[in-house]
Amino acid sequence: MKIKSIVTILGLGFIAKIVSATPCQPQLKWRWQGTIDAPATPWLMFTPLVAQINDDNGDGFVDTLDIPDVVFVHRAPGVTVADMGVLSALSGTDGNTVMTIGPLSSLYHGLAVGDIDNDDYPELLVQHRDRKRIIAYDHNGTLKWTSVDVHPPVLSFLIPSAPAIADLDQDGSPEIVFANAALRADGTLWWKGTGGFGLYKMDLGFISNPIEVVASESGLEVSAGNTLYSANGRILWNRSDLLDGWTAVTDFQEDGRPEIVLSVGGYNGPLYVLDGLTGVTVGVPYVRQNGVNNTMAHPVVSDLDRDCVPEVLTGTAFDTLQALKWDEASKSLNLYWETPVALDLSGVSTPTICDLDGDAFPEVLYTGTDAWYIINGRTGQTIWQFPHQSSTVYENIVCADLGNQLAELVVMAVGGSVEDNTVSVYGCSNWAQARPIWNQFQYHVTNVGDSGQIPRVEDVPWISGIGWLEQRERLPSTGSIPADSGNTLKGVKVGPDLVFTWAGDSFSVGYNLYREVVKGFLGTLWRSFPNPTANLIGEISFPPYLYYYRVTGISCAGLEGP
Repeated sequence: MKIKSIVTILGLGFIAKIVSATPCQPQLKWRWQGTIDAPATPWLMFTPLVAQINDDNGDGFVDTLDIPDVVFVHRAPGVTVADMGVLSALSGTDGNTVMTIGPLSSLYHGLAVGDIDNDDYPELLVQHRDRKRIIAYDHNGTLKWTSVDVHPPVLSFLIPSAPAIADLDQDGSPEIVFANAALRADGTLWWKGTGGFGLYKMDLGFISNPIEVVASESGLEVSAGNTLYSANGRILWNRSDLLDGWTAVTDFQEDGRPEIVLSVGGYNGPLYVLDGLTGVTVGVPYVRQNGVNNTMAHPVVSDLDRDCVPEVLTGTAFDTLQALKWDEASKSLNLYWETPVALDLSGVSTPTICDLDGDAFPEVLYTGTDAWYIINGRTGQTIWQFPHQSSTVYENIVCADLGNQLAELVVMAVGGSVEDNTVSVYGCSNWAQARPIWNQFQYHVTNVGDSGQIPRVEDVPWISGIGWLEQRERLPSTGSIPADSGNTLKGVKVGPDLVFTWAGDSFSVGYNLYREVVKGFLGTLWRSFPNPTANLIGEISFPPYLYYYRVTGISCAGLEGP
């Protein structure tokens, strides 16, 4: 167990307090505006991503010493039809263009960014205009390869599908997951499944999730709607009695056996909770109520109240955002809170989770047709609401560090008018830290390194207490023990009391305070308390003694970190 920090204090008693940032109103830092030369044509159709693309400091490497970039596809200027697009990368600090690729053959492109060939430079993976193939570009915009046709195109709606990068077989060479198929790093087809695609009935596009579900299987699994595939494409289970749809993976029962939340295809579809190992329905499906049944948004899971049991967020086409809480006794999802939000024309706008104020409780970020929101994750109360114009589509607010070491928000607006073809970045001087990357729609912290490296063996997010589409300030350490955040334990004598302060840790649900009379490895537990807490008054010792202290975080799994 590493010593996080030691202070030497002549102590009488203590009052423990976790320091958090003071909430502040976000300020617009910069905005990209598309040229209005074809108002009837949408400019943006897929949420922007964040990654380091170019070597800003000229040291020969693309890494965390460089400025993160905002990457997205938009319609080419001067084109009056949607079948012509450009991939742009903008500097995260000021929005200046650092790279363009194109013209592409369409703006209906899903994106993913990551180092797929282990050359320490990120590649950009783009869905082809026919929506059947993937195109790979080097970080400098050079065409790397175009894959073979993977599957029939999605035709009903011109909505992109979301590729994902992961090392499925853990051989050190990442794969690209696209619907129910996996491509090798050179673009060749490795396997194509015969079950679910991760596709909505309304044909809004494919979203499948590479993640560890079955520990006894080698490598990662692919959760694709009503089907779970092994790393090599073998069907582990297939719920053909259910419609295909979109999924998120979590562990409601805290038993090390994951559940899969399935939002089935089409309007009015219920939410199913499936046993991750067998696909069997757990408990009673949740039927969306109170006018929020017309939703097609991707389910999002996060422990909003830090009780170690994740909640489920589901968007809507009708003015309400809901958070659902799992009840183990009834084996069902029940309404935790709901809050009014702006109309979502598409029903596909998806929430994002990020602890902005550093109090260890996450905020919910959500965008609708005429407003975007920062919402208290515990209560559903709107903290900030901002004017916004968007037709809405596969869009979620991206939370990432864009170069100032603090969280910033990337907010896109879909459409073709003056008001709604923008990419905007908001920030606040005392927001908490965030990672400098959000590399794909299926982002879940452990899937990618800060510089775009794809891990050979990915930490399991649902064991580490990480949600789906949730940002954190850093990667968890191995074994889901809260990692050292660089915070310092401080003790100040105030009257008869000793006041300890330290920064909150979003991976910790509690803290242990250790005290010892001998400096060095401190093994005597003195006090335990929840996260966050304040004014926990300790015992008074008389006469005063020389003590050494340290603080450790406790994860949802009950593991203790530095």
